[in-house]
Amino acid sequence: MKNSAEQSDADQNSITRLPQMEFFVVEYPGYVNNIDNVLQTLGGIGEIQKGFLKEELPHINLKFRKNDIFSHPVVGEVVTTTNLVLKTVTRRNKLTGNISSTKHEVVGVATKTARFRHIADYQFIPNQADSMVKLAKSLNEWNIEEIENAKLTSDKGKTRYMKTIPPPLFSRAPWAGYYNFRQSDAVKKVIVKEGDKEPEVKLVKRRHNTKNIISHKFKSGEDVPQAPSQKISDNFLLNQTPQVLEIKDLIYQKFELRPIWTSLALFNNINNISSREIKKVLPNVAYFAATGPWRDSWIKYGFDPRVEKSSISYQVLDVRIKKKVHHKTRGGPRATADFYAPDKKKYSAQYVNKDKYFFITVFRSHIFDGLHFEREFGGHYQIADITDSDIKKLIEYKKFASKSFDDKLGWIDRSQYHNLRMLLSRKTKKIINGGISDESEDFKFEDEDVEDEAVVESNSEGENDQGDTQEQEAGDTLMISQKAKVVNFKNMEIDPRINSKVDELMKNLHHASGYGDNMSDDSEDEFDYFDLDE
Repeated sequence: MKNSAEQSDADQNSITRLPQMEFFVVEYPGYVNNIDNVLQTLGGIGEIQKGFLKEELPHINLKFRKNDIFSHPVVGEVVTTTNLVLKTVTRRNKLTGNISSTKHEVVGVATKTARFRHIADYQFIPNQADSMVKLAKSLNEWNIEEIENAKLTSDKGKTRYMKTIPPPLFSRAPWAGYYNFRQSDAVKKVIVKEGDKEPEVKLVKRRHNTKNIISHKFKSGEDVPQAPSQKISDNFLLNQTPQVLEIKDLIYQKFELRPIWTSLALFNNINNISSREIKKVLPNVAYFAATGPWRDSWIKYGFDPRVEKSSISYQVLDVRIKKKVHHKTRGGPRATADFYAPDKKKYSAQYVNKDKYFFITVFRSHIFDGLHFEREFGGHYQIADITDSDIKKLIEYKKFASKSFDDKLGWIDRSQYHNLRMLLSRKTKKIINGGISDESEDFKFEDEDVEDEAVVESNSEGENDQGDTQEQEAGDTLMISQKAKVVNFKNMEIDPRINSKVDELMKNLHHASGYGDNMSDDSEDEFDYFDLDE
């Protein structure tokens, strides 16, 4: 009976009801002598209240120089807490001064606490007598009289003070980096002694970047590599194993079937072998195209795509996504996107369903079928790997190929090349914006019979049968309008005076922009790539 009574008393004593009052606490990083000065450094009661009540990234700014607009604040992060607020009453003996009694009382719960754990940003105090500094303060205080009477001094001659307005932020990192002044792992210290000189300590890279590939730039008159260099062959012999030889034979078979491959297409067509192992063997079978219509592709040694017109099927189109620039409002914390937890909304079911068309089979990431687009791989397609029906119609168009090779466009006709870029751009953009690209009704190509009737009809109107037919075939251009319709443009007679005026205007524009002196046909950046706004 006694034990049960003691247990019930203990249970009753352990239950204490806390007051319902909530407190917001500020851990002030300094000695508090004057509460008014403390509130001013925090921006006042109003700013403190706003900081605690913010829904996204709540914070409070602390300025060491409270009246200086150029003072960079220290950011205090507001976090949720469940701390108890105690009221302590201490009584002392008036004669001895010793503490006679102490009373503690819980008055509420601290639900939010502002903690200043970030490091302070660099500070720069400009010359207070400078005219720009005075004007900045007048604008901040809305002093109309000083703004109207403001005079800007010239920067001519030598000045004692640097006329520089400090930026709003020097360092983006709110946390210290504990690198302990360690030396980079890629560099080691060695003692070098030359002749009779004193030994010196030098820094040497641990690994030298050896060039184990042959990079070729397609320029007029240059022959393509016929075989790997001696250095590449020697490195291959040093690392030669039965497994490496098997990989080499497999890659060689792939290049016998298809002389030009992008890295992604080759990796996707070779299973059970890592891309790292393929990269080691690849320079022994093919050379790398650095520029031109087959840029970033591997080409079999001895194969010159400038001579083989069938190489048009392996030309490369690169879809690059250019993200839109968003004006981010910096609420106080520096580099908040890098130091805060990720947004869980991005991983919700709604977000996954919206982007479900990005999760495609990895082994088909080099193929464009008009239904999927993989952001991770960036859209690097060869014409042979495009299976979209609308684009295939354009590729199979009889005037898609050019009669001669161009260093920039390859074997594709200039007008058809731009049409292909436009069509691929529109389809990819539609996929990214949230829908499957299915515009077969919008892309209508005229049949050859219709074109023949148009030629006959034009000839029956009094034109020469043979000459005008050849002229019309040369002048027919397949164009895609904004509505993605295909129309035929015929040769039109243009007044020579108009041509001369246009040529003169273009020359003036090129001369004014400085293009005429700096542009070169041999530039590596000549190859056309197009950006796609996301």
